[in-house]
Amino acid sequence: MASRWLHVPQPAPEAAVQLFCVPYAGGGSTVYQQWPAGLPGIEVTAVRLPGRESSFGEPAHREIRPLVRELAARLLPLTGRPYALFGHSMGARIVFEVCHELARLGAPPPRHLFASACPAPSCPPHLPASHLPDAEFVAQLADIGAPADFLADDELVQLLLPVLRADFAVVESYRYERRAPLDVPITVFGGDRDRHVVPASLRDWASETRARFRLRLVDELRYEHLEVRARPGPPSRSGVPSATGRWRCSTSTATPSRTARSASCTWAARPSPAATGAAPR
Repeated sequence: MASRWLHVPQPAPEAAVQLFCVPYAGGGSTVYQQWPAGLPGIEVTAVRLPGRESSFGEPAHREIRPLVRELAARLLPLTGRPYALFGHSMGARIVFEVCHELARLGAPPPRHLFASACPAPSCPPHLPASHLPDAEFVAQLADIGAPADFLADDELVQLLLPVLRADFAVVESYRYERRAPLDVPITVFGGDRDRHVVPASLRDWASETRARFRLRLVDELRYEHLEVRARPGPPSRSGVPSATGRWRCSTSTATPSRTARSASCTWAARPSPAATGAAPR
């Protein structure tokens, strides 16, 4: 399976479940490039949002509703296989809404919904930032953990500012709609030292499901908001990653890809030591 919107780093049509992954603001499908090595038995499919990577130059979405409708329409034909949804930060809000939209379209429900580093949908939104002058907007990026070497490269920052602003606008456009809870298990990941997403805001995800809810807080000496990894380990008996330590959010090293200027225009991770399970921010 391949499309402009979807990238499968390591095709595994015989896998028990396919995992659709949506990145954080400014991120692309490359942030999930190394995940198949840590998730045997699962076919990882990374979502490529418009305006980056192979779609660089296309207008990026600035509102969440049209983005959700278009992504759900592209995933709908693929829901005949067992599947799960994962999103980090902005991506978590998107997959939550995609889950509801797929239900509206009559699709089979996902086996599991995984949300990482994202307050519950019912929580009040952060103050708008997409409209800020460049210097103040870049300061916001630094505050949430954007790599220092990216921020120091003025040319690359200017190149990527439009898609970053668009993604911030997507988050700011979100308006919570109270609906019946999902009949889908939800697991939420967060860092107990993440200044931007406090544990209390993660616990409120529990009201969004009638099925099982689990909250996995990671106790780390240092936790960055823009970061997610898959830790190697077998899938659970349900065919989706276990919430008891198979997934982990913790520190890793990533830089903007220099090839972004002509090719992907997104952040890509350096290879990380396999022993630590490090993965892209």
